[in-house]
Amino acid sequence: MHPVRILIIDDEPSFVSALARLLSHDGAIVDTAANGSLALTQLQTLCYDVVLCDRRMPTLDGPDFYATLLQQHAYLCQRVIFLPGDTLGVASAAFL
Repeated sequence: MHPVRILIIDDEPSFVSALARLLSHDGAIVDTAANGSLALTQLQTLCYDVVLCDRRMPTLDGPDFYATLLQQHAYLCQRVIFLPGDTLGVASAAFL
């Protein structure tokens, strides 16, 4: 059995670092991207079992990343978990 490969997409370096360390400690292979655009570039060459994605980011946010994912990598859409920092916001609630 191969280790789980996870992509974390978030623009907060301290959060990404802590989450990546935690998941790596449990045996996962973890890659990171600071926004959806960078993540899409990584998806051109790497395959992921799970994608953990922030909703609000610069350049390409979570909803726009997901819309592009539907077109380019639809198989991965059921493997995306959103980690919104503003769960009380109306836009976050509507999207989720």
